[in-house]
Amino acid sequence: MEEMNNQNRNNRAWILLCASLLAASGCGSSTAETTASTAIATAAAETTQATTAETGTYTDLDLLDLDGWWVRPEGYVSIGISLLDYFYVDSDTGTWTGYDDYGQENGMGGDVWIEDGCLVLTGALGDEETAIPILDEYTLVDDNGAPYFEWTDDPGFTGDVTESGITGQWFANGDTSSDTYYVFHEDFSSEKCVMGSITNDTYHVTDMTGSAPSFNGVSIGPENYNPMQITFDNDVFSSLTLIANGKAFLSDDQYFIHEGSENDPDVRSECVLMLRTWKMTDESGYYMDFYPNYGVALYDSSASEIAPGTWSVSGGVIRIQWENGTEDELSLEIGDENSTLHYDTEGGDFTNNEW
Repeated sequence: MEEMNNQNRNNRAWILLCASLLAASGCGSSTAETTASTAIATAAAETTQATTAETGTYTDLDLLDLDGWWVRPEGYVSIGISLLDYFYVDSDTGTWTGYDDYGQENGMGGDVWIEDGCLVLTGALGDEETAIPILDEYTLVDDNGAPYFEWTDDPGFTGDVTESGITGQWFANGDTSSDTYYVFHEDFSSEKCVMGSITNDTYHVTDMTGSAPSFNGVSIGPENYNPMQITFDNDVFSSLTLIANGKAFLSDDQYFIHEGSENDPDVRSECVLMLRTWKMTDESGYYMDFYPNYGVALYDSSASEIAPGTWSVSGGVIRIQWENGTEDELSLEIGDENSTLHYDTEGGDFTNNEW
């Protein structure tokens, strides 16, 4: 990645699960209502405007003053644009670009400008404009006034995934006592152990160039999805695509978590969400799929009605941001054979049992 210019710096309630959600996403004739998240953003923007008018401190800020890297504060439990942890503002082009933990573009981005005391982004929540209140030239805040993003000249990326994220042991279902695991060595040799039986091979890591998944012709989640993939020279076992920001992969109806992340509940939750299709526990016949590019799709049994969105996990909370701008929160109960997604607002539960 080219070095960036660092100068000039010193609830809402559960949307109606079936017809309402699908209609609001363009799969019906209902008109999408104004969401609570929009109202909150508006209120936050108005508060920032009032503060700016009273102090007169930041009325002269322009985009050049906010040029550079913006990152989440450490320990922040994300709300709002929950998929975005790093982004870069390019004041020369009037655009912003999102990045993942490894410093790779994550497919998010768009236009950016300052308006009414807020940094406004397009492309962060579907077609919605997202206004983030500006506290000062080093801090953007959320609707509670807490630091939301902070400016930095060093985003502190994890590093090259091919060097720092692959070598070591990967545990089946995050269980360090399991006799099923993968091991990748620095000399590009590898072992796959299945119930104590070891197979050897050599491996390579490649940066795949892709796009958003398509479900029945509907694009799901961020575009320009570029996952890392592990391939094996002798094709002894299948290629593996990294998920959860390079900390896990799926294989043979199991998930494998890299050593050092096996005790991270959010990584485990991400793996369980992507492992299987989810089915609503009542008789409505609705299903939900979670994709590695953090896209999500809710659809009926005929897949004729599809509601796309994006998802994230932070602090044990699963957030879904639907393409129409609404947001829902869920909690995950992980079981030995199957798991359950509970809606924290109104709505039914989903299970990933192999029905």
